[in-house]
Amino acid sequence: MNEATLKQELVLAFKKSLPGAVVFRHEDKFRAGIPDISVTWNRMTTWLEVKYITSRLIQRRIQHVTVCDLAEAGSCFYVHYVNKPPSWETVVIEPRTGYRWLTTTFRDHHFVVRFIRDHHDQKSVRCGTRQEDN
Repeated sequence: MNEATLKQELVLAFKKSLPGAVVFRHEDKFRAGIPDISVTWNRMTTWLEVKYITSRLIQRRIQHVTVCDLAEAGSCFYVHYVNKPPSWETVVIEPRTGYRWLTTTFRDHHFVVRFIRDHHDQKSVRCGTRQEDN
C-alpha cells in the first residue's frame, strides 16, 4: 500500500460513483504545492491533497499555503488515509480551520466521494445554480 495506489483508487471511485464528473490526477514533478486531484462536478471544482499516513505527517509549507489559498478562493480539502494502529480511518480536513470529517474505515473512498458530492450539492443550492428534477 502506498499513496499512489490510494490516489488511483480514489480517482476510480469518483469516476464510477459520480457520473459526469471530470476528475484529474495532477502529477507535477517541476512545481511543488499543486494538490493531487481535482474533481469538477455540478458546476464546481474541488481540489484534494491526498496523504497516506503511517507515522507522522510530513508536508511542505508551500503545499499547505497552496491548499489554504485554494480553499479560500474556491474549494480544497485534505484527504488523509490513516494507517497507524490502533487508528484506521479516512479523514477529510478543511485546511484553514482543521475541521475534520472522518470514518473509522481505512481506504473508504466512497466516504470521500459522498462528502464531495454533498459539498457540491450544498454549494450549488446556496448559489442558486442547482437544477431541480421534474
